[in-house]
Amino acid sequence: MGSEPELNRALIQAARAHRNAAAHLLADFGLHPGQEIVLFALWERDHRTQVDLARTLRIEQGTITKILRRMEEAGFVERRTSTVDRRAQQVSLTPRGRRLRPRVEAAWAELEATSVAGMTARERAQLERLLEKVATNLRPVEGGGDTSCRAVGPPPANDASC
Repeated sequence: MGSEPELNRALIQAARAHRNAAAHLLADFGLHPGQEIVLFALWERDHRTQVDLARTLRIEQGTITKILRRMEEAGFVERRTSTVDRRAQQVSLTPRGRRLRPRVEAAWAELEATSVAGMTARERAQLERLLEKVATNLRPVEGGGDTSCRAVGPPPANDASC
């Protein structure tokens, strides 16, 4: 039992440092942390409903609404009432949002490289597996049983539902 508080502290410190570094890199593009994952999802499949984005990214409806409002004000996305279901909001990239892709992907790659600097390829692969296991273990506690989608970063390439 003695190591668990140390592990919790290490996870919190790593998550905080990662978020702060992401905030610094994304600020150059006018983005805030959390907005990049919405962009990754829309770059993968544009013209999605707000509900679909929230489900895919495992973000609560109120949170995705705030994120999208801010992104819409910045000109990265637009929301329109769906022609199929007037209760639904369709979210689409704007040209400005599409143009961000290479820059955000480069910043994301830089963040990953910085995060794993000094690790071997084997250590990086092990870290990814262990972090995925931690996330899977925590999903039932956070109230979601669906473990098919990652909460951060681009969706897995082989998973069309994310």
